[in-house]
Amino acid sequence: MLTKPNIKSQLTYICANFLHLKYAILELEKKGLPLVSAVNTVLNIQDNLPLGGKIGLAVKTKWNYLLEKNKGFKTIRNIAKVLEGDESARTEIKENLSTSDLACFKFAPISLAEVERSFSIYKTLLADKRQSFTFEHLRETYVTKLHESPGPGYVVHYKGIKSLPVISKSNVD
Repeated sequence: MLTKPNIKSQLTYICANFLHLKYAILELEKKGLPLVSAVNTVLNIQDNLPLGGKIGLAVKTKWNYLLEKNKGFKTIRNIAKVLEGDESARTEIKENLSTSDLACFKFAPISLAEVERSFSIYKTLLADKRQSFTFEHLRETYVTKLHESPGPGYVVHYKGIKSLPVISKSNVD
């Protein structure tokens, strides 16, 4: 395959102009990445796309088209701006989100890898086979999951908590 005359020059172009994508994807897959950092990573990709050449122009056009078309990313971007302190971005958010709802987005995942991890945890917790899963077991499992998450946004401020006052039987019923 490397014997084809154009392959080496194409690989050189890819390496020179798109290697930053590899590092951006790895950054987005990190556990506990703050939303503001994740959005900035995506925007940095846009800034670092190649400008010259037919391929560079096509890639940049496609990237801009995808971001423009993705209304969910626009909302996430505005939420990240609010989390950074930009008060004017609040009016751009069309969804009816309270202040506490917006604060919950501080560590919201935007990559599929982190979303899959979250769903996997919930799937395990809520499986049909858990017929003797009591409220006390839920509390213990919740605390355990909090303590095993290494990300700064997940657990650091929960370390050492013996009980969680937010989870009470009256709140669940």
